[in-house]
Amino acid sequence: MAMADEKVLSYGDVLLRRSDVDLLNGPYYLNDAIIEFFFAYLGSSCPPCILLIPPAISFWIVYTPDADSRISFVQPLCLPEREIVMFAINNNENMDIAGGGSHWSLLVYHRRNNVYEHFDSMSGINWRHANALVSVIKSFMGCTAASAVITEAFTPQQENGYDCGVYVMAIAESICKAFQQKGENYKKGLTAFLKAQVTSDSVCKMRHSTKELILSLANTGRREQ
Repeated sequence: MAMADEKVLSYGDVLLRRSDVDLLNGPYYLNDAIIEFFFAYLGSSCPPCILLIPPAISFWIVYTPDADSRISFVQPLCLPEREIVMFAINNNENMDIAGGGSHWSLLVYHRRNNVYEHFDSMSGINWRHANALVSVIKSFMGCTAASAVITEAFTPQQENGYDCGVYVMAIAESICKAFQQKGENYKKGLTAFLKAQVTSDSVCKMRHSTKELILSLANTGRREQ
């Protein structure tokens, strides 16, 4: 492995290399690894009733041809016990191309409202892919959730062609904050909260803050070795 792509951070099951972290400098489209890291880090501070599903798992749930493997893999996630489940959605449909696709969005199941909401920063371009996931996952979400519908939710819109992954991270973080502040009433005022929290400026800052977080965790890990 060339030094230019050395390992930067191992966080749980996520391995970040220099090439992954450099994507945060912009103007670059984020890959699976960065979003998986952010979901893992965000999830570590969320209550157990919130579950964030990383990109690779969302993709595998939809496209694996082995139904028995899907069942044995999904059941331990205990989805019927979760109040909020967030899935990172990508428009890649080819299982032979790791890290394929060109757009990220976020699918969220709200148990209290029994609804799936699709948050897409490019006017619903991933709507079909979100529906594909709902059609597969709904039978694992619990009896009530099987009848839930999917809607296109208000989403702040990106102003370029590469920030979709950062918007997914920012919206997921905002939903977690809203739940922690308001509990079961987190959905009330969520649109206004997103308008205030997720802006082009805050997304730009999130690139920087996420990189700083990764480097800080990496430095801490080196000191503890």
